[in-house]
Amino acid sequence: MKSSLDQEDPEPPQINEEQQELCTSQEREQLEVNEESEHMEPEIKSEHHLLAHKRRLQMSTSHLAESSKVHTCKSCGKIFSFRSILITHMRIHTGEKPFSCVTCKKDFRFSHALTAHMRTHTGERLHSCSTCGKTFRRRSNLKSHLQIHTGEKPFTCQICGKSIRLKGDYNIHMRTHSGENPYSCDTCGKGFFKRSDLNRHVRIHSGERPFTCKTCGKSFKIKGNLTEHMRTHSGERPHCCRICGRDFRSGRMLECHMITHTGETLHSCSTCGEGFSQTLDLIRHMQIHTACLGTILIA
Repeated sequence: MKSSLDQEDPEPPQINEEQQELCTSQEREQLEVNEESEHMEPEIKSEHHLLAHKRRLQMSTSHLAESSKVHTCKSCGKIFSFRSILITHMRIHTGEKPFSCVTCKKDFRFSHALTAHMRTHTGERLHSCSTCGKTFRRRSNLKSHLQIHTGEKPFTCQICGKSIRLKGDYNIHMRTHSGENPYSCDTCGKGFFKRSDLNRHVRIHSGERPFTCKTCGKSFKIKGNLTEHMRTHSGERPHCCRICGRDFRSGRMLECHMITHTGETLHSCSTCGEGFSQTLDLIRHMQIHTACLGTILIA
């Protein structure tokens, strides 16, 4: 016997009020014809149309009955209007990934995710920004990118007031307040509040460097590091200081540079307390204390 989750779910009905009135009107007319036809031989064409109408009416009734039900996930309690959506949602809990890439064998939970992934192999980018011309494989990525130009940050943290551009980033940010770390390393047990952080961490254990520069062959554990490295070949410096106009290859380098204007010190020497804006400057400074300690020991 098939479970309720195994049954095929009908598509959600697309019936408006006018269509419902039309159905009711047509049904009434057909019933009147049917009553009259008890005393006369019905035409085959009319009978065929009546049967077809009844089948359509039954399907519409079935759709409406299905949409009035609620389907609840037994794992997390989330409610869905249609069984098919619940079945898809359950893959989050079961870990099922029924859609597989024929090129690299990577598996996906959803068919649309596989479709978007296939473009990484074909290089296809269907969605382009009308402002700067940058292209994207996914429409959602383009939508997120457009907020860079508009400056829109519709998600605001109620705890610290920080405004955030993307809902996913907002959800991740909220974990910094709650302390939630839903992703943990199977090897060492360390927890992370972002899946991407876990993926990067796992490469420490595996030694994997999946991102390779096509120009010089250098490999990286993190895609962002490859992107930044590629700019050493292209000369691109997309991050500009609004105060002095100096350009930088990465946002991280720009942040370090901005400290030269603000005078902020992020790193302090644990020995003498002197502050530094960059980690490298602190490391160089610490060598002074190490050298002094060596001199004292020799003496």
